[in-house]
Amino acid sequence: PCFYASIFLSLVTLGCSLYVGPFGNRLFEMAVDETFSKKAASILRPGTFTEDFLNLVAYVGEKTEDQKFKKIFVYDRSMVKDGAAITAQSAEWIPPGPNGWAQLKLYKGLAISTNLKDNFIRRINFDEYNFGHGYAFKR
Repeated sequence: PCFYASIFLSLVTLGCSLYVGPFGNRLFEMAVDETFSKKAASILRPGTFTEDFLNLVAYVGEKTEDQKFKKIFVYDRSMVKDGAAITAQSAEWIPPGPNGWAQLKLYKGLAISTNLKDNFIRRINFDEYNFGHGYAFKR
C-alpha cells in the first residue's frame, strides 16, 4: 500500500508542478500586467515629477480624464547613454490592446540628447514620438 500511495502522490505532485503551478503563475502575471496597464497613467500627477513611470522621469503640466496630458517633459536614460530630454505639447497613454503592447505617445515636441564624451548635442523636432515597444505587457 505504501508503494502505491507514493506512486499516486508522485503523479499528483508531477501534475501540479507541470500544469497547475505554471497556470497559476501565468494568471498572476496577467493580473499584475492588467493592473499596471490600467493604473500606469494614474501614476502621473499634474505638477509633479514622477520617477517610477516606465523607468523614466516624467513631468505633466495638465491631465484629462481620458488619459491625455498637456505640457509633458520626459527624461529617458534607457535609449541614449547620457540621456535624452524630451518635451511635448501633448501626450496620451494607450493601454495594451489585443497584441499586449501599451504606449505613451507624445505629440509635437522636441528631443535633445547629448554625448558628453564627444561634446555633441542632438536636437530633433517631432510630430509623434512613441514609447512602448520596450514596455510590453505581453510575456
